[in-house]
Amino acid sequence: MSSTVHAIDASEFPLKSVTVFKSNKAEIIRTFTLELKGGENKVEVSGLSSSVDTKSARVSGLGGAARLLDVVCTIVQSTTPFGLSETIRQYQLKRSTYIAEKSIIEQEADLLLGYGRSLSGEHVSIDKMAEFLTSFRKEKLSSLAATKELDEKIHVLDRKIQEEQERQTKGKSNGKVTIVLHADEDSTVSLRLTYIVSNAKWEPVYDLHASSKETSSVTLHYRAHVTQTTGEDWKDTELTLSTAAAQANEIPRLGIYKIKAGAPLFKRPTAFSNNQPNNAGGLFGQSAPQQAPSNNTTTFGAFGSTAPPVQGLFGARSMAQAPSQAPQFNSPQAFGFGQSRAAQPQGSTFTGTGQFGNAVYVQQQQQMAQMQSRHQDLHDRERDRERAPAFGAHAVTPLPDEGGEDGREELSGDFDVLEIGETPVALTEGTATVRSSPLSASFHVQGLANIPSDGEAHTASIASSLAFESSITRVAVPRLWTQAFLQCRVKNVSEYQLLPGYVSIFLDEGYVSKSSIGDVSPGESFECTLGVDSSVRVSYQRDSEVKYEQSRTFGDSSKDVTVFTSRITVRNKHAFAITRLVLRDVLPTVTEDEKSFKVTLREPEGLVDATGDEEVTIKEDLGKWKDSKLKRKVRWGKVINGKGGEKDGKYEWLAPLEAGQEVTLTAIWEVKASRGAVWYQHLDNA
Repeated sequence: MSSTVHAIDASEFPLKSVTVFKSNKAEIIRTFTLELKGGENKVEVSGLSSSVDTKSARVSGLGGAARLLDVVCTIVQSTTPFGLSETIRQYQLKRSTYIAEKSIIEQEADLLLGYGRSLSGEHVSIDKMAEFLTSFRKEKLSSLAATKELDEKIHVLDRKIQEEQERQTKGKSNGKVTIVLHADEDSTVSLRLTYIVSNAKWEPVYDLHASSKETSSVTLHYRAHVTQTTGEDWKDTELTLSTAAAQANEIPRLGIYKIKAGAPLFKRPTAFSNNQPNNAGGLFGQSAPQQAPSNNTTTFGAFGSTAPPVQGLFGARSMAQAPSQAPQFNSPQAFGFGQSRAAQPQGSTFTGTGQFGNAVYVQQQQQMAQMQSRHQDLHDRERDRERAPAFGAHAVTPLPDEGGEDGREELSGDFDVLEIGETPVALTEGTATVRSSPLSASFHVQGLANIPSDGEAHTASIASSLAFESSITRVAVPRLWTQAFLQCRVKNVSEYQLLPGYVSIFLDEGYVSKSSIGDVSPGESFECTLGVDSSVRVSYQRDSEVKYEQSRTFGDSSKDVTVFTSRITVRNKHAFAITRLVLRDVLPTVTEDEKSFKVTLREPEGLVDATGDEEVTIKEDLGKWKDSKLKRKVRWGKVINGKGGEKDGKYEWLAPLEAGQEVTLTAIWEVKASRGAVWYQHLDNA
């Protein structure tokens, strides 16, 4: 029984729709209108992507007009040598012809030159020689012109071959689907072919527009970069971007674990070993070292003074708390104020010189180098995060790391609330329709998309001019950098799920830097640094003075007391008030094994007794302002992932400023050591 064959070149028909997944795959839907003959019909669709999943092809849309008998998807092997395309083969044939012609011309020139050298005055007259030279010159010039023309043709072909090879590396279209149908009678059907291809991906990108003014708006433009090298150009097609993976998933299967005598040939982590409790066992079966409880040792306050069982980290009496809320220095779970991690001394954080005998001090240049090195470490730790250069560049360097896995610190409660409004935009972009399920979300891009198979990132708009709730604060770390950064927290109040991606930040319509965000669901927030506020001037000064303290009790030795005074001066040069300004600083700390040293905080008063995130109003502002938001306060920094806060000596000034106002914030602490003891400070960034 003969079959009616319908040959279809897929490149001549538009795509119905494309859905791009987050797993480097895409679903392609094509439709073809066919005039079927009664009996068996064979439909051969060629020119499909070579990256097609041959087991994914499926056919629908037949209705009752025909029955589907078979579907076969294959990758047609190239018939040209070494997989070359016909275009490249034709180019190379022409190139070979030009090279052969050039060789013939060169051989003719060599023969002519050889003939001329064979001539002599004994056999050729002067007139004949002159005639030969004229002919020789004419032929030589002609051969040079022909050679030059052939060289240019060869060069053009080389470029075409290179371009074709580059195009081929961005996808081939050797896929083929053969469909066998049976129709009871002549009929017209709209065939729907669906298949999965690889080498297609999309990633979200964002533009965040903000203003340095207090009442500015924050607008987010949500776009996608779509890249594909499937071998098929997606022309005038419906485009959907999905967060689904489109790949098989299986529940992991547990293996069988058995105890064996003797040592393993290759040591691997084990859950239990040598009858030791799981929490005491090392990864490889050895018992992990344990810290013995220090029930019989004397507990000291954070700055060296003998402390009662329940004691604040600065030796001040705290509220009635359980020991677990205020860990003591010698308890196995306690860090103590300023416990040192295992780090090599990197020099003092002081800028003074010669005030502690043999003490080591770090110069200002070393501090700046350490700061820049720290910023580089931040850059290395964050995988997709792009940072601006550290100093003197147009782009803005992010805030120094204050803790947390991603180098960002929570700043809840320290932001100025901004009024949100629509920011006029010059161009109107399409908005994607969102479809959500418990497992994924998809964005259907408005209009028809054109994504060629060229390996380049093409932009598709998901949502434009999203007005988000936002809050902002100015943060400075004067010890390291005398500039205030604008840090913004943006709340996702839209229906869109923000996926991890890069954010281009624009402040006052000027490009600032590029940052990144994580996964932000509706109702969640993310933070980013908007740049430097040049109208907030900050200066930092630190002085020190060495005093001598006589022994007061029997057995007590004389002490050297070094008194440090730090002064942070900040001025608001804006024409409006700044309701929130955070100034971060740090006190030195001592380790548990350095009990001969003691650090005591003298000012700001009340901070030594503060706990957690309790805010303490400085004495100069007590009773000065009715509105508590206008009062200057101080608090311990936030503890994130066990880092920061009182135990690391990190504290923060909260300093609202009126327009044009300048204030100075003073901190005083002293370091007490045995008479003549040599000591130094080192920077521990662990």
